[in-house]
Amino acid sequence: MNKLSLSNREKLLSLIPLPWQVPQWSQLMQQKIADQLAHAYIVQGDQGLGKRLFVEKFAITLLCLNKESTDACGECTVCKMAIGGSLPDLLIIEPEEGSRDIKIDQIRLLSNFVNKSSHAGSGKVLILDRAHNLNNSAANALLKTLEEPTSATFIFLVTDLPGALPATIRSRCQRLQFSIPSTEKSSQWLLEQLPLGSDNSALAVTFASKPLLAFTDDSKGGVEGFSTMIHILSTLLTSTTELRPAVSQTSKIGELLSIGYLIEVSTILIKDLLTESEPRSVSTEINALSSRLRKSGIESRSLNLKLLNYQQELVKGRHQLMSGSNPNPQLIMESLLWQWTKLFIRP
Repeated sequence: MNKLSLSNREKLLSLIPLPWQVPQWSQLMQQKIADQLAHAYIVQGDQGLGKRLFVEKFAITLLCLNKESTDACGECTVCKMAIGGSLPDLLIIEPEEGSRDIKIDQIRLLSNFVNKSSHAGSGKVLILDRAHNLNNSAANALLKTLEEPTSATFIFLVTDLPGALPATIRSRCQRLQFSIPSTEKSSQWLLEQLPLGSDNSALAVTFASKPLLAFTDDSKGGVEGFSTMIHILSTLLTSTTELRPAVSQTSKIGELLSIGYLIEVSTILIKDLLTESEPRSVSTEINALSSRLRKSGIESRSLNLKLLNYQQELVKGRHQLMSGSNPNPQLIMESLLWQWTKLFIRP
């Protein structure tokens, strides 16, 4: 889980919907006004797009007692409880600290919540974050809840990997898709929101496809996660480095996010290699990696062709992770990292 500090979280929550989330917000609000909201949604898209914050904000708006408002009013009992950090009619379930899986005991808690009466009388909302981490027993238990909808209870399954969810669950939910925003739109938004600093332009470029990761505070995402990925790529160019530790590190970052970083790094490397001057990329780590490739003895045109072909494999890997074929994320990452180690071997 890429964690936001409390101050960052409150600030970002107040900005929801973000510029790239407006279509999804309008869709849900129209369904709300028409009393046509689905019982359950799969909220899907890449990491760093603010899916969970979006659903949390919509949940508060949905539960708000001022039904004439198109946003949470901030004044009713429900809104004041939400501001205070305690909202009885909202339950959020995610993998417990130190665990990758969502377990059956947590889904039993969900079932109990669903069967209780609404505290404020305005309904109940359940958010299942990283729903793709449901283990088999938990998935089967959740399916029973989805098969027996409860009035005025809404379930949101937030996921980066919808294909990892069982088909039986996917078939009982409406999809809400979030797409990567344009670089121009997200970069401009980041420059407006980031604290003043000399590295803001670099951050805006690096995290244009995953804007909210620029605000994370842990080593699994954001700036540190991106740097870790570059370090992995550099060490893998050493023939003595084993793949298993690298795959383990990408698992901690998240396979889908790791692939996104790989695509970003390869794009920057291609741009650097197309110039004749010394690299001037967004980070010293990428500059060092670019310089190392320049000194590999392989002609620049050939290097770029290899990187372009590798990018195609990365895109395929990302599609596999997001497909409905129950992919194995670790095997996909192992294959992609192995391909990286073979890219720069001279014929």
